[in-house]
Amino acid sequence: MKSFKDIILILSLILLVGCSANSSPASPGEIQTINLDQVDEKIANQDSFIVYYAQSDCGYCHDFDEILSEYIPEHPVKIFKVLLDQEENATPADNLARVRNYFPTFHVTPSVYYVEKGIFKSDLNPESVQITKDMLEAWVKNNHLENL
Repeated sequence: MKSFKDIILILSLILLVGCSANSSPASPGEIQTINLDQVDEKIANQDSFIVYYAQSDCGYCHDFDEILSEYIPEHPVKIFKVLLDQEENATPADNLARVRNYFPTFHVTPSVYYVEKGIFKSDLNPESVQITKDMLEAWVKNNHLENL
């Protein structure tokens, strides 16, 4: 006959194994670089996606990239990144006009938008502060963007 301590130990092990089996880390997300033509195509196809507009020399973009490098490996979120200064044969004014065609509030980088079935649904663009990890997590959660 097993002692009370043995039974408690066995139950504790069962609980630990059960809990650890259910606490697997989330699938990693992904950042994929695309261009403005590909954004046009995704919108025309009525895709649902997250797009992040950045520039190579933007310090705030570099800060946001650091946040993403910590966030993406632990969250199944796919983000399409457009580097506006790497668009071929386009001036900044051309790029601005193309982005504002879909996102009229666009004015700075980084700017992050959620498009649902080809229509702008939500943005992650604070007016007076830079984007933080907490802001990103809340925005993703509020818009149900994991596994998009």
